[in-house]
Amino acid sequence: FPSHDSNSTTNNPSIFEEFLQLPSLDGFDGNIKLNINNSSFDNINFESLKLISNIKDGIAEIKNLQSGIFGGNLKYQGSIGLKFNKNISGNIEAKSINIQNLLDVFSIKNFTGTANISSSVSFTASDYKQFLDSISANIKFNINAPTINKYGITQSVQKMFFYKIYQKELQSPESILFNPANQSYFKNSNGQFIIDKKELKYKINATAPALTAVTSGKINLTTSKNNGNANIIFLTGNPTKPTAINIASSFIVTGK
Repeated sequence: FPSHDSNSTTNNPSIFEEFLQLPSLDGFDGNIKLNINNSSFDNINFESLKLISNIKDGIAEIKNLQSGIFGGNLKYQGSIGLKFNKNISGNIEAKSINIQNLLDVFSIKNFTGTANISSSVSFTASDYKQFLDSISANIKFNINAPTINKYGITQSVQKMFFYKIYQKELQSPESILFNPANQSYFKNSNGQFIIDKKELKYKINATAPALTAVTSGKINLTTSKNNGNANIIFLTGNPTKPTAINIASSFIVTGK
């Protein structure tokens, strides 16, 4: 791949930065038909990669692009512009994705589950700054049976139903929440990420026995500042006469 651009924000170029550095195919016409059994890029493994595309004047119209990835399947339909200004405009669909394998790419180790993800995406750029300025995406996801390792929401709710027994332990809830032996189990999680004008807006819903949680907010993609709100409703009391408790909070996480 091309050498890293001196204007880049990092010494380790991302897949997007590598794409932006590809040579221009302005004026190039052709047809591509590609089948690769196994391949990898940036430690991401692709299985049974298939590509059928027509290129006219440096614009590739993707008729079929699909691959096995992260234990599931990935498909893309749309166009890819390979002139001096690179651009992408299309739709991505990923099914049966292993969340643990996906998040491992970002060094996030404590989530598991199986996800279906769909997204529209578009941008036009010649460098990474223009990429951030122009990228637009609408990402929707649904995760079946997600778990969070080393975080004990499930154990906290269970013990609240038997408060008299666990009263002493519940006086220090952080000892339950952050116990590395605990796990948080959810039935389902779904949500949406909208990227536009260097801002990512998000809303994430999660349900579990005796628990419903909604997190929403926005992240500045330039500064990584995260302004969000969390609303959690859980049941406590006793199994025969549960009581609903609503906890709402806001948070700000600053970037580098």
